[in-house]
Amino acid sequence: MKKIIEISIDDERYPDQLKSIKQPPKKLYCIGNISLLKRHCIAVVGTRRCTSYGSWAAYEIGKAIAGCGVTVVSGMATGIDSRAHQGCLDVNGTTIAVLGTSIDVCYPRSNRQLYERIAEEGLIVSEYAPGEKTGPWSFPARNRIISGLSKSVVVVEGALKSGSMITANYALEQARDVYAVPGNISNPAAEGVNMLINDGATPITSIEWVAETLGITKSEL
Repeated sequence: MKKIIEISIDDERYPDQLKSIKQPPKKLYCIGNISLLKRHCIAVVGTRRCTSYGSWAAYEIGKAIAGCGVTVVSGMATGIDSRAHQGCLDVNGTTIAVLGTSIDVCYPRSNRQLYERIAEEGLIVSEYAPGEKTGPWSFPARNRIISGLSKSVVVVEGALKSGSMITANYALEQARDVYAVPGNISNPAAEGVNMLINDGATPITSIEWVAETLGITKSEL
């Protein structure tokens, strides 16, 4: 395993954007390229049990964001999170995975290869020290960090009561812009994103127009 870097809230390497949120983590434990903490970041989140459409959209959105030199932030869960990370990495982009476990634990275990790839090519972040006990409560809590590191949050698929909706609510509380991918109205996993759009989130209606919709350009490089 690569070296674990500990960054306290009063460290100059700690991102100002995260420091400004309600209840910022007092410490960050990091593996990889910590300079990404100060980069322009956009979060892409969604359900673990995604549809093939959601999987495709997350991957392509990750690619499009990375193509503008912007860092993709997500939670390394199965489904939408993993696909966003993979899309970014597959075009040599940079990505940050925020864990709900301690920094030295890969969850789910099936994502070990992705964990190692992000540690090598991007950044793994957790507020939990090596060996620190975590539980189901720690995953919703980490979502405030995902949105806190990001200027905008894109929700691809998510039910009304889901982790992705928790992230969207944190984003709104933190005055971040929220975007959503419209979903099939017969799909329960689309109820949350469609509600976000109904409530004012900007819809992403075309992969070709992702950069323009999110307000990013190649000049970010």
